[in-house]
Amino acid sequence: MEQKCARRTRRVGAGVCALIAIAIASLSPAQVRHALAKSTPPVVRIEAEKPSALAPLPAGPVYLNDERGTSNVLVYPARRASTKPRPPTVMLHGMCDEPEWECPHFASSTTDQGFLLCPRANLRCDGGGSIWSGDARFSASIEASIARVAAEYPAHVDASAGRTLIGFSLGAIRAVELANTGRGQWRSVIAIGAKVHPRADRMRRAGVQRLVLAAGEHDMMKWHMVGEAKKLARAGFPVAFMSMGKVGHTFPKDIEARMTRAIAWANGDDSAFVPSERGELAFVPRAE
Repeated sequence: MEQKCARRTRRVGAGVCALIAIAIASLSPAQVRHALAKSTPPVVRIEAEKPSALAPLPAGPVYLNDERGTSNVLVYPARRASTKPRPPTVMLHGMCDEPEWECPHFASSTTDQGFLLCPRANLRCDGGGSIWSGDARFSASIEASIARVAAEYPAHVDASAGRTLIGFSLGAIRAVELANTGRGQWRSVIAIGAKVHPRADRMRRAGVQRLVLAAGEHDMMKWHMVGEAKKLARAGFPVAFMSMGKVGHTFPKDIEARMTRAIAWANGDDSAFVPSERGELAFVPRAE
C-alpha cells in the first residue's frame, strides 16, 4: 500500500512540474523576469562592524618630505590617540635655525593637546640653517606643511581650524603676522622673544582668542613685549606676558614647565598666570 502511495505521489509531482514548465514556456522573457523578481526574497545587507581600536600613532618623531623630496617638517605625535582628529600645535623656529634644533624644547608641553608640527623655513641661509621669507611664500609653505601632515595622519590631525601657533624670534614675528591676517585657523598664539606688533582689531577678525607674549629677563625684546601686552590689554584683548626666567634670547632649562603654563592659559585656564609673581601679567576682559 505504501509503495502505491509513493508511486502516486511521484506521478502527481511529475505532473505538476510538467504543468509549471508548460506555463513558463508560454510566458515572455519579461514576464518570467517579473515573476522571478516577485518570488525572490529581499536581500538583507549586513554592515561590517566598525573597528573599535583607535588608529595607531607613530612611535616617535618623524620627518615628512615636500614634493621635491626635501625633509621640511618635523612631527611629534600626540602622546595619546583620540577618537577624532585634533587641531595641531605649530612651532616656527628662529632665523637661520632648523626645526630639529628648537622643536624638541616644545614637544613635552604640547603633545598632550595633539600633534606638534615644526615646519622648516622656506629659504636657506648662506651660513646654514633656514629663514622665513618676508612675503606671502612663508605662509604658503607653512600651510603646505600642515596639509601634508594632515594627509599623512588624517585620523589624528584636523588642519581646518582651532590650531595653536608658537614662534621664537623671527618665527614669532611671522607668527604674529599670521595672527593679524589669519582666517580662523589660529585659536591661540604664543610669541617668544621678538619685536612683534599684534593688532587687537585684526586678531579679533582673524579669530584669535588669546595671545601670550614671552621673553627672558635679559632679552632685549622683553620691555617691548611688555608694552605691547599692555596696549592689547587696554584694547580689551585677552593677552598675557610670561617671563622666561633669567635668560637672554634663548630658552631656559625649565622651558617645559613655563610652556605648559603658557599653553594652559592660551586654552582658557586663567589660573595659569599670577600677575603679581615673576613680573608677569595677564588680562582677560570680563564678560558683560
